[in-house]
Amino acid sequence: MTALASCAPSGAGSVAPSASDSGAYEQVQLPEKVEQDGVRFESKTSRPIPLTLRDGAKIALLHDDKDDMDRYVRVVLEQTVFDLKSTNPGLIILERRSVDEILMELRFQAGGLVKDQDMASLGQFLGLDYVVVYELIHNDLEELYGLDNQIDTWEVLISVKIVEVKTAEVRLNCLATTKAHVARLMKATEVRALNRDALAIAAGYLGECVSNSIGRAVMAR
Repeated sequence: MTALASCAPSGAGSVAPSASDSGAYEQVQLPEKVEQDGVRFESKTSRPIPLTLRDGAKIALLHDDKDDMDRYVRVVLEQTVFDLKSTNPGLIILERRSVDEILMELRFQAGGLVKDQDMASLGQFLGLDYVVVYELIHNDLEELYGLDNQIDTWEVLISVKIVEVKTAEVRLNCLATTKAHVARLMKATEVRALNRDALAIAAGYLGECVSNSIGRAVMAR
């Protein structure tokens, strides 16, 4: 992936993907204010697919933060998982603190358990019915220079999976990409801010994909 920008549009809204689009990815509609400081953001997200979570099911987000970017996205997605209770009141969400204590006791590193089967095994040990996992992909920020970074575009990708513990089956896989069009020199601090803002936009669209997938399944009952 290539490219960068500076700050993302503040207060950027979002529009749910259109179910009429037949592609694997849908071009999502951007907010009216698509530029700030000469940076234009474009995002794509996968289409919501109805997923029914049984009443009383236990679910938790499993992830080991590697850096501040990981931590930022994790907080956003934790809220997304918690908000599922609005359409699934009987859903039981395991607190991250409880998960962390168990992981620490067993010396597990959730970030190293990259296979869905591994996460399912860990979820089974925790007594979960579903686990939520995610992955970030973006340029290496450690390669930035202090003042002179020529950034043409900067793209980030986030994927979120909901895995059924009993079968290790991936029941939902939502993807979102956000690309910033910059075409100028940027300071390292500006690039880091750009990366954070692009991740924030992508995480917002992912939250909609997850929420709309569960919401559609509830309405179809």
